[in-house]
Amino acid sequence: MDAHGLQAKAVKVLTLLVFALLALLVLQLWWNSSGDDGKRVEEKKMRVGSTEIKGGGGSIRIGPEGQKAPPESEQFRRQEMERLIQIVQSGSDPVQRRSAALRLQYMADAGAEAVLLRLLQDSDEVVAQRCSKALLSLWQQSDSPSVDRLFHQGLEAYEDGNNEEALARFAMCEELGAIIPDLPRLRAEMLLDKGKAKEALEQCKRAVALKKTNFMAHYVMARCCRALGDKAALASVDRALSIYPGFAAACQLRVEILSLQKDGGL
Repeated sequence: MDAHGLQAKAVKVLTLLVFALLALLVLQLWWNSSGDDGKRVEEKKMRVGSTEIKGGGGSIRIGPEGQKAPPESEQFRRQEMERLIQIVQSGSDPVQRRSAALRLQYMADAGAEAVLLRLLQDSDEVVAQRCSKALLSLWQQSDSPSVDRLFHQGLEAYEDGNNEEALARFAMCEELGAIIPDLPRLRAEMLLDKGKAKEALEQCKRAVALKKTNFMAHYVMARCCRALGDKAALASVDRALSIYPGFAAACQLRVEILSLQKDGGL
């Protein structure tokens, strides 16, 4: 084959290679475009609107209700919770028991409430204290993820010392019809801090009506009664200690109440 023929053949091969590369490029662009469209469709399925709630403290925009956990995930959580309860109830290693009690603060649900209440009587003060925190966490939840987010915004405001903001958020929770057993107790503490003992006492009564075993509500009720000079203070603090014997703040309050009674102050 002469030089001219070889050159023509080379050009032909080069042309075929160029067309092949162009074809691959077009295919890649089409594939990427298809993937982006699929992603946009998926995002569109997941995108939902928000809701504006108006109340005495202004308005707040909250997101949609949270999606329920997949059945497999929920089953695993419950199995893990049951395992932790078994360790706390029957374990012999104090370190393992305390560790399990700590994890229960974040995993326990209403099904664990009766066990947690019994564990408040535990001889290990650390286990009992962690179970008390797990119970308070349970009593600070509703059936609505959106309301729970709103409530915890109020709780954060309370912890930061912004009581007015906290009260506004708590009011919004109740306007939405949510039942959060420990909410009245928190409101009572804020009212008591403002010197409104009578109003605080009414909130404590609400909290106890919602959850008779709320040792914190009985404790705050005792504080309200003490501030009002009411002899019922001792009965209230004793009730708190009958539920949670290791409740240090209640033990101290009982000593103060007995001292007042001895001096004729109650």
